[in-house]
Formats: sequence, structure tokens, C-alpha cells
Amino acid sequence: MTPGKAAFGLFGAMAMISAGNELVKSENIEDPAIEISEHLASDMEAKRSATLLPSSHTIATDDNPASLVKIYPGADVILDVKTINWMYNYYPSQWGKYHVNYAARVRLIDGKTGALVAQHLCKIDPTDPNDPPTNDALRANHAALLKEFLHKAASSCVSDVEQQALRV
Repeated sequence: MTPGKAAFGLFGAMAMISAGNELVKSENIEDPAIEISEHLASDMEAKRSATLLPSSHTIATDDNPASLVKIYPGADVILDVKTINWMYNYYPSQWGKYHVNYAARVRLIDGKTGALVAQHLCKIDPTDPNDPPTNDALRANHAALLKEFLHKAASSCVSDVEQQALRV
């Protein structure tokens, strides 16, 4: 979100979403939920002796637990990671400086019944408020700094989920 787009209310919000989607596409920015799910699954396999089913690379379009049980048959437990929000926006007091926000919902669902086993909401801002980056810095070099911050957010989310929800 840039100050210029924010000034236009609803139309500005639509422009921000469009610009964000274009940035993700043009710079090949991967959804952090993928990294989170891969790390959690790997850690559960290593630390809990879980057996991972072969990946179907199917990404569910419906996150209703009953639907997930049908999409991923044969699983004892389903790890569901969904990005709720990811964006960067300016500090209200420093329009030229930005922070990155990432939020994801992580659920462990019983693969037979669809019952919720565990759930955690990650809300992370991996930027340093004492040294926030500029818009240009976040986008430079194919958004390398933005990708780095999203990777940090994913790593923090994995750590939070393992400690607070999964006890892995």
C-alpha cells in the first residue's frame, strides 16, 4: 500500500490489490503458506514419526474440513495452511518507510472425521521498526528484500506453530 493509493479509499484499495497481484506475478513471489506447510510436514515426519503421503500437489479451493477429507483421502491427519493476508504498507508517520505484514491460519485436521485437532493464527511483521525499508528497497533486485522478509515470516510462523499449537 502506498500513500497515493490509500488516498482514494475503495478505488485505491482495488488499485493496491491489483498492484500487489501484479508484483507477486512479475517477481515470482511464492505464497509463504507453501514454505510453512513443507517445513511443518517435514518436521512432523522427523519429530513425530509421521508418514507423509505422496504429494498430489493439489491445492484445495475450499477449506471446509469435510471437503479437505474428501480431497486428501487416506490421510490420518491433514495439515492445512492458508495465507489470510500478506502485504507491505507504509508507516503512517513515515510515508517513505514500509513494513511487511503476514498472517496465516494453520490447522491440523483429523483425516477421518474432519474434526479440528489444533489451530494457530500467525501474525508476523518481520521488518525492523528501527530500520524500515523503502518501497524501492523492497522491490529492488526482483523484490529480493521482500522475499527475504516473507521467508523470515514463514520461518517465524513455523516456529510459533510448533511451539504453541503442535508441540513438535
